[in-house]
Amino acid sequence: GGVVQELAGSDTVRAMALAVRVEKERFKFNCAHFVAFKGFRERLHGHNYQVGVTVYGELATDGYVLDFGVVKEHAVKLCKAWNEHFICPMNSDVLDIKRGDGRIEITCEDGAYFVFPEVDCLCLPIVHSTAEELAIVFTDLLIKSLTLEYLEERKITEFKVSVGETINQQAIYRLKLKDYPEIVHAARSKATPCLDCATDGQGGADAVSLK
Repeated sequence: GGVVQELAGSDTVRAMALAVRVEKERFKFNCAHFVAFKGFRERLHGHNYQVGVTVYGELATDGYVLDFGVVKEHAVKLCKAWNEHFICPMNSDVLDIKRGDGRIEITCEDGAYFVFPEVDCLCLPIVHSTAEELAIVFTDLLIKSLTLEYLEERKITEFKVSVGETINQQAIYRLKLKDYPEIVHAARSKATPCLDCATDGQGGADAVSLK
């Protein structure tokens, strides 16, 4: 017992690079989407997205890098906010998106036309509704939810967030906290202020700010 206590309390161990990984059944959101870029558009379809979160940092005096429960609380909150919506890429360079009168109208290059109730849309500052871009935004919102001050206090150094469309098919975004938020904003260089859907799961525009 004494050896373990001495080891756990040493500066050497606390400075070691450690990580905690959380990937729970509740880390999921079901959404409809289609990817569109110049000359191409998928058919409207959906996925049962699964999220995984890895946090890197130092071992604190309480024996944690970051409490699993803290990660779970904030990740589940975001997944619930995103669940059961149509993912609308507000910065698309090929979709003509109009927002007003409680609805979202989308006209595609190929002439396809969609109208969705605004409360059913997850309006995100992304160009494409790919798993890669979703992982970037999810990471941004997760850090904002946890707060940068708290993460720096815990000496968290890096995040790795995966968003999977199905088993063994996922995009992984890795971010060093020292580069935040500049690198996230660069990855979303065409971003404009937008709101995602309400955290009560009922939709609406009174939600998590992505400014």
